[in-house]
Formats: sequence, C-alpha cells, structure tokens
Amino acid sequence: MTTVNAVGVSLSGQTGTGSFAGSTSPSFTTPTLGVSTATSINFGGSALSNYITTTSWPPVFTFSTPGDLSVVYTTQTGRYARIGNIVIATFNLTFTPTYTTASSTALITGLTLAPAISTVGYCYTSAPSYPAGTTSPLILIAGGATNIQIAASGSGATAANLTVANITSGAACTIFGSIMYAI
Repeated sequence: MTTVNAVGVSLSGQTGTGSFAGSTSPSFTTPTLGVSTATSINFGGSALSNYITTTSWPPVFTFSTPGDLSVVYTTQTGRYARIGNIVIATFNLTFTPTYTTASSTALITGLTLAPAISTVGYCYTSAPSYPAGTTSPLILIAGGATNIQIAASGSGATAANLTVANITSGAACTIFGSIMYAI
C-alpha cells in the first residue's frame, strides 16, 4: 500500500510519523558556519614565537687538514631555524678552492648548534668527481659536532667522504643542502 502525503507525494517504503514538510512550509535554512582562525599557539602559557629562533650562520668550505687552502666565494649563505630542540639548517656555497698541501675530508664549518646524534642530510654538489661506486651526494654531521662532512653514496657502495681527490684545486664548485636534527 502506498501512502501519499498532504501535497500528493508518494511515501512508499517510508517509516516514521508526522507530516511531510513541503517546500513552502516550514522554511528550511542551511546554517552558515564561520571559519575559525588561530591567532596563537599556547605552550603552557608561552607563545610559539618564544620557542622559535631563526638566524644566519657562516658556512665555510675547508678540508680536515686545510694546509695552504685558499677559498674565494661567489655565494656564501647559511640559515637555520630552531623550533624547540629541532634545528633545520640550510646552506649555499659557490666557491673556487686553491691548494697544494690540503688533504683529507671536505667539510663545511660554521654551524653553531650540534646535533644530539649523528644525522644525514641532503645536498647537491658540482664536485668534479665522486668516490668510486658513488653517485648521490649527501651531508653528515656526527653527534656533538658542528662540522658538516660532504659525502656520496651509491647502490651497493658504502658512503664515502669527498676529499681533495674529488674537489679540484682551481675549479669552481657549488654545494648546497639542508639537514634537520634534534639538539
């Protein structure tokens, strides 16, 4: 049996009680909800801005044993943001190193906040060559240290630091990267 409401609409298969509400009575409105906007974050009574520090740092290219290394920079910028105990550091270097007695591992110094544990980050380098079997540059910071080691890894190869054998004296080089770590 089909039930028809007061305005002639079939209510077959419907359950419930009461009358059908037509388009003219009663009037329905869709509520408009406002958008809430956060104006601050509270950390136990202090604003988030009390926990954030952003500053620049002076990235310097060197080797573990700099010898007579001389570096001329075209670009030399570094920035970091500290949010609580998390640091996000970035750097951009374009330089030409000149040396005859430098040796060992390529480094970037000048970072002021040391990580609690050893950390790996990402970088790009235009170094003329990479250690054997490696193709992807990366950066490493040992726990408690502020020197960034420049390395490379590859499929089936152990990560290896870039050295004087990979950074040619007198050739322009670009290295930029970022790393995030806890202090």
